[in-house]
Amino acid sequence: MKATGIIRRIDDLGRLVFPIEIRRVLDINEDDRIEIYVVDNKIVCKKYINDGRVINTSVIRPVDALGRTVIPMEVRKLLNLPVKAKMQIFIDGNAIVLKQFEDKCVFCGSEENLVSFKDKKLCPDCIEMIKQI
Repeated sequence: MKATGIIRRIDDLGRLVFPIEIRRVLDINEDDRIEIYVVDNKIVCKKYINDGRVINTSVIRPVDALGRTVIPMEVRKLLNLPVKAKMQIFIDGNAIVLKQFEDKCVFCGSEENLVSFKDKKLCPDCIEMIKQI
């Protein structure tokens, strides 16, 4: 998965704007439809191409002229996403992957001097405590 460093908020109506750079890379245009589903607590969004397959576990949504699409309420509830949740955006092959952005230590909730380890944030105090185990 390629990190983009882009963080966006889901608005009150569940909409999220896909950055123009990502839309260009994945050839997503206005009125294209996006297939949205959940994998490992991440939202996966792919350009929908009707290839005749049956889709049982995903939702299809259009992209508007501003690059917005609506993250379905069912998906937001499944992932316990609050209103205005910050979402980190990744590209994985031909898909856009959204993960709730957490800028806090996973153990104590501190927001100071965080270090990333395997997609998790840790503070120096918790790192020291782990070293002592």
